[in-house]
Amino acid sequence: MAVLPRIVKGLLYGTVIGIFMGLAIYLLTGSVVSLGFITVSPTLLGGLTFTSCIVAGVGMEYANWIDEQEKEAAKKP
Repeated sequence: MAVLPRIVKGLLYGTVIGIFMGLAIYLLTGSVVSLGFITVSPTLLGGLTFTSCIVAGVGMEYANWIDEQEKEAAKKP
């Protein structure tokens, strides 16, 4: 399989997981900020979580593609 479909797959997986995780962190941080325990914006932490999930999804798919390429190269004499 080519690398571009793998990257798109990782982007989609990262986006879906990132939306849920980012929303959860946003809501959790929003309640903690209202109590006064944290001074960081909930939007900042939610966005950071969202983008890190996207990067992790793309990175995981790219690493799997590299592993497959190494296995195919090892099979060739």
